[in-house]
This record gives sequence, structure tokens and C-alpha cells, in this order.
Amino acid sequence: MMLAFPSGRLQTATERAIVAAGYLMTTVLHAAPILFTADNRPHCDNCAGNLALVDSKPGLADGLFTVQLLAFVGVVSLAGGVLVRRWGTASAPQRRALAPVLGAGGATGALVVLSAAAESVDLYGLSDAVDWAYLAAFASVPFAFLTGLLRSRLRRADSVSEFVARLGEASRPGELRGALADALGDPSLALAYWLPEQERYVGAAG
Repeated sequence: MMLAFPSGRLQTATERAIVAAGYLMTTVLHAAPILFTADNRPHCDNCAGNLALVDSKPGLADGLFTVQLLAFVGVVSLAGGVLVRRWGTASAPQRRALAPVLGAGGATGALVVLSAAAESVDLYGLSDAVDWAYLAAFASVPFAFLTGLLRSRLRRADSVSEFVARLGEASRPGELRGALADALGDPSLALAYWLPEQERYVGAAG
């Protein structure tokens, strides 16, 4: 969801590969250790045994769990790298929309990695506290998406109204670029003009 925000589509092959790896990790890699774990709920005396058990091999189960944890950290790190790069290349209006989504999503990703690590080494009850923090961060993600989308759409509406108001004042090409840059809140905006006879774009100075 974070990689596809705000268009709803994955834009690059890298993003699609990360999502595919995430699905593989949460299905095949997640199920594999369960097949070799006899006591899947060691702190519950009245719980039923592991109905998916194939053969009790604790060493193999621990190894598969480690592989799953490393794969998870790798996928989250790659996704984080993509999002950091997107933030670095985003304009000021894009960053306003991305900020709540990346904040909530980043906190969720960091906490779920910490939760998995705490559970694997049994850090004296820390795992439960981290789990609650993770669940709280995860619950905030939909609201962060809503905030980001509202910011983006409200900004678009404001930009259109501001641009229309200033359009009548912009009589020269340089003033048109300034009106667009102010309306979009993007001082780096560049305006190009298409010259059909030369089949190329030029700036305001030609």
C-alpha cells in the first residue's frame, strides 16, 4: 500500500518485486517453520497441539524461522529504501501528502521488525510491549492514508483556484511560470513550450 501510494499502482519493476517477495515471505516462509514445530503455543497449557505438524524438528524450525526473519528485514529494508528515495525526489506538495503515510508506515515497519527480534530472543516481556506498540502503529496506517489523500486532493483544489485567480495577471511567459510555481507550491517548477516547426521544447527565453 505504501509503495503504491498515492496513485494506487506500483510504478517500477523493483516495487513489484518487493511486493512479490513480501507475499512469498508471509505465505511460504511463514508456514514452513510451523510444519516442524510440535509445541507452537508453549505458554498455553490448555491449547490444542499443532495440527499442521509433519515432524518435530526444533533445529530445522528455528533455522527456517531465522530465514523468515532475515527475509522480512530484507524486504522491509528494500521497501524503506524505495520510499526514502521517493521522498528525496518529491516536490514540496508531494511531501506534504507523503509525510503522514511514510511516518505511520515507517513506524509500523520498524516496530514489527523489533517485535520479531524480541520474540525470537524472549526479552523478558519486552515482546508484549513492542507488540502493543506495533498494533497501535498499524492501526494508524489507514488514517495516515486518509490524511495524505485529503492533503493531496485539497491541495490540488487550492492550486487550481489560486492559478485561475492569478492567470489573468500573468501576461508574459515568465509571469505564467511564476503563477504556476506559486499555485503548486513548487519553486523548482520549469515551464517548457513546444515548437512544432522545430519539434522540440524550449524555455521562456527560447
